[in-house]
Amino acid sequence: MDAPTFILPSGLTAIEEEAFMGFAAEVVQVPASVRSIGSLAFAYNTNLRQIYIPATVTSIADNAFEGDYVMIFGQGGSYANEYAENHGIVFVPIN
Repeated sequence: MDAPTFILPSGLTAIEEEAFMGFAAEVVQVPASVRSIGSLAFAYNTNLRQIYIPATVTSIADNAFEGDYVMIFGQGGSYANEYAENHGIVFVPIN
């Protein structure tokens, strides 16, 4: 994974609906405190290439990355891994 261009603050427990829709960051790191990613949270972000999603995330809305061409990085066997496989998104395991 490339160095993050945006690191979400630790202590954040949820990424709300449309929170970063259209956001300009290319590489995002989600902190381990996050448990869920809401509807359209990172949608239509044409710059977003990579996002690190920790194993603590157990809920991601089906359309969280709508319109994006993103690769998800995370722990193999995690919810993020399953989500990527189910949504045709490239998953890169980091263990």
